[in-house]
Amino acid sequence: MLKIGIKYEGKIPPDTRVPLIPENLVKLKAQFPDLEIKVEKSATRCYKDEEYEKAGFRPVSDISDCDIIFGVKETKIDRLLANKTYLFFSHTIKKQDYNRKKMQKMLDRNIRMIDYEMLKDSDGNRIIGFGRFAGIVGAHYALWMWGRKRNAYQIKRAVECHDYAEMVSQYKDLDFGPAHIIVTGDGRVSKGAIEILKTANIKEVSPEDFLQKQFNQAVYVQLDVDKLYVHKENKAFDFQHFFSNPQEYNSQFEDYLIKGNVLINGMYWDPKAPRLFEKERIQQENFNVKIIADVSCDINGSVPITTRATTIADPVYGYSAENMDECSAFSAKSIDMMTVDNLPNELPRDASSLFGEVLSEKIIPLFIENTDHPILANASIVRGGKLTKQYTYLQNYVDGNE
Repeated sequence: MLKIGIKYEGKIPPDTRVPLIPENLVKLKAQFPDLEIKVEKSATRCYKDEEYEKAGFRPVSDISDCDIIFGVKETKIDRLLANKTYLFFSHTIKKQDYNRKKMQKMLDRNIRMIDYEMLKDSDGNRIIGFGRFAGIVGAHYALWMWGRKRNAYQIKRAVECHDYAEMVSQYKDLDFGPAHIIVTGDGRVSKGAIEILKTANIKEVSPEDFLQKQFNQAVYVQLDVDKLYVHKENKAFDFQHFFSNPQEYNSQFEDYLIKGNVLINGMYWDPKAPRLFEKERIQQENFNVKIIADVSCDINGSVPITTRATTIADPVYGYSAENMDECSAFSAKSIDMMTVDNLPNELPRDASSLFGEVLSEKIIPLFIENTDHPILANASIVRGGKLTKQYTYLQNYVDGNE
């Protein structure tokens, strides 16, 4: 009999999202009666212990007898149980230095770690994630910041709202003025951002019209990588070639920096790819972008003035072109930066509900069917005390040599 557990999220500040909500557990138990499910006690979840207990799953203090443990964020080193299978967002595949010791400990303790980010279908598309809600909250931040910057209107942040419905209800009759919004990317994050802009009745325009026409209303343009980059030798753009060889391309974002005043960055960025612009570009008089909601939040990445991740408690910092350093947000000359790296946690119940639905319907049945299912195997970064074949590129990272 398979035993699964939902772990307590121990990161500080706490993440209140959950991988499976009570409704998901009820459906799983009905579908797989022999499946044993345990929920570790937590005082910080968006779904309270009482809600799980009411659904028939009384939270417990110990889930160490579970075979598979589900979480959202990385498990703290001192809570990693040996010889278990874990599923969470590991934040290791880009060789993030702050998780090196955690990776080493998972190897030492013979843990199988499956990264949600690497769960992909046969076409290579991600199966599960919080990207939609990251984009939703990120776009809402852009509208919130735009109102504050211009002292034009006031709306509550997502975290101050009961749920998604209350958040979007604030857009009724709002006048966004001359907002010229750029959305980068074409994945879940960008689609979530566009969902909000459409809900706010902001008009979409083509890249050509965005650059060439004048608008007396708020508009947005969506730019996928084929609009953001051009081959250095002017070869026809090829998506697969770009993702395999991003260093062979140049950014062609220049004109949008002049025409746009709000940037919602939702693109995936490879460190080998050019940045959207270089830091020194902000010092030029015709750098028009004043609000940046960097949902991707790659530090010193595609947006070079993303110098750090902000927090939900303190989400925005200003950046001064004059001093090339942080300054007070929403000042006359600041470029205002939102770089919160756990945006879905501002709408945790909505985000958890969608995530849990996909996890319970598309991933957990795979464990029942075959724990070596290709989808699970390909997302297993460490197993049996070593890196799996497709992740051996992380060996130097694990060894501390880079």
